Amino acid sequence: MRIIVIFDIPQTEQFEKKQYRNFHKFLQKQGYIMIQFSIYVKICIHAEIANRAITKLKLNTPSSGDVRYMVVTEKQYQSLYSIQNKYSLQEKYINKNRILIIGGIGEVN
Repeated sequence: MRIIVIFDIPQTEQFEKKQYRNFHKFLQKQGYIMIQFSIYVKICIHAEIANRAITKLKLNTPSSGDVRYMVVTEKQYQSLYSIQNKYSLQEKYINKNRILIIGGIGEVN
C-alpha cells in the first residue's frame, strides 16, 4: 500500500517558509518520494506501518496550510499514469514488479 500526501503550505511569511522547509525535510527523512510539487508518496508494506507513518505525519504537519493524505493499495496506485510519460527515478525503479533494497544486494521479484 502507499500513502499519498498532498499539501498546500503558504510561504508568504518567514515562519511559513520555515514550516514548509521543515515539513519537506520531514517527508524526505521518512522515505516519501516527490511525484510532483507538493505531492509525495510513501510505500508501506502493511497497514500497521501505514498507520504509524500517518501518526508521524499528523504530528509533523504545519499549523498553516492544507495537508491531506490518502492510503491506496498497490493495485490502485499502479493505475496512476503520467500522460507525458514522465516518471521520477524512484518511480521507474520501485514499482509493482521490483522492490529496491537499499544497503542490500540485488532486487526481489
